[in-house]
Amino acid sequence: MLRSFWRWLTEPDPTPGFNLGKIGKLALKAFLFATALSLLQVLLLSLGLRFVGTWWGTLLLFLLLYIPFARYFVNDFTPPVRAVTTGKGGKSSVRKAQKRKKYAGVKKGGPRF
Repeated sequence: MLRSFWRWLTEPDPTPGFNLGKIGKLALKAFLFATALSLLQVLLLSLGLRFVGTWWGTLLLFLLLYIPFARYFVNDFTPPVRAVTTGKGGKSSVRKAQKRKKYAGVKKGGPRF
C-alpha cells in the first residue's frame, strides 16, 4: 500500500496538460513538504537550536529540504524525455546539416537535397 502510494506520488503522469490528478498530486506534495519542514523545524527548536526560529534559519531549512526533493515536485510538469533516434533517419539529417554548413559562403552553393 505504502509502496504503491509512493510510486503514484513520484512517477510522472503521462497524460498531457493539466488535469485534476496532476493538480491533486501537486497539492499533496506541497502539503507533505510543508508538514516535513514544520516537523523538522519543531524538532530542531526542541533540541535548542534557536537560529531555526529566524527567517534565515527557516530559509536555510527550506533550501536544505527542497533541493534534494525538487525533482519530485516538478516531474509532472516537465516534458517527457524524448527517445534518442537511432538509425538512418537521425543520421541523414545530421549529415545534410553538415554538408550545408560545409558549403556555407560558397557562391555556387552545395548540392541540392
